Amino acid sequence: MSEEASGAQSSEVEAIRRRFGEQIVEANEICGELQLQVKPEAVLAVARYLRDKGDYDHPSDLLAYDTGSDLVVIYRL
Repeated sequence: MSEEASGAQSSEVEAIRRRFGEQIVEANEICGELQLQVKPEAVLAVARYLRDKGDYDHPSDLLAYDTGSDLVVIYRL
């Protein structure tokens, strides 16, 4: 059973939720990949945290699209 299916969260997801609280809209680890939905005002702080505390040292991809009401930006680290 996957972590998501069992309701368990990785220690990395738990640490990010503790550190940033309500700034994290959603946080999951799926198939070993960390997925975060972050409020716009917290993107820089979360990116710096991941760079400094994690194994994320550069963006490998960037995607943006307009939903008509929001601009969604996806950073792949």
